Amino acid sequence: MPIQIVVISLKESETRRARVTAHLNATGLEWKFQDAIRGSALPGRPREYNHTRRLLLEGKEMLPGEIGTFMSHRQAWQACLESKQLMLILEDDFQFQGDLKSLLETAWQYREEYDVLRLNGINRVGKFKVIRELGERKLVRMLRDPLGLAAYIMTPAAAAVLLEKSNPFHDPVDELVGHFWVHRLRIVSLYPFPFTTDGSPTTVPNRRENRPQWAWYQKLNAKWLKLGISLSKRIYLAKLKHSLRACQDGHGS
Repeated sequence: MPIQIVVISLKESETRRARVTAHLNATGLEWKFQDAIRGSALPGRPREYNHTRRLLLEGKEMLPGEIGTFMSHRQAWQACLESKQLMLILEDDFQFQGDLKSLLETAWQYREEYDVLRLNGINRVGKFKVIRELGERKLVRMLRDPLGLAAYIMTPAAAAVLLEKSNPFHDPVDELVGHFWVHRLRIVSLYPFPFTTDGSPTTVPNRRENRPQWAWYQKLNAKWLKLGISLSKRIYLAKLKHSLRACQDGHGS
């Protein structure tokens, strides 16, 4: 079952690393840490970050922690692409109770059903379409982004697409992954989510605290830009709903 396990963690986060080590070593599975990038320690804006578009759309820069988190996930995607294997990517505040080996076996068995398999979410779950029943859980396509990337499995092909679509990037990494109308990947969720987070203080400050300071004409320009994005999303979402309905009808015949 060639699914690698990588845990993104700041090198100096000793308490989190100790918890993760105890948890994953107990599974008997092979895994490794990937040193996270601390955004506040970067010498300047990464070339992958499009701060101009960010300011046009949001009127504020991404937070250093958001940039560091995005760059850390891009490193994991690059490793996935180079390995040519599926990869379970975890953030070091993940919480999981259950049989991880069994979960990975299920993910491997149904690997043709997804490009990215989300295993956690932080927002209230809205409407979704069931792709496959798996006993107590289901494979589903969510029509609303649950946000959060504490745990997910991706294919090398998906890693290649996300690396391309995030060069440059201007949104937090979980938002890009949730923007399926941008990258057109099959973002499937295992629901109810088997992973949560441990509730420890985040290393990324609250996004809501970083509020824009706009002049009226900047706000108007941003609304026009977002209108085009919203239209693209609605068109793709309508097509997705139609295709999922057709798939369900096909299974039922």
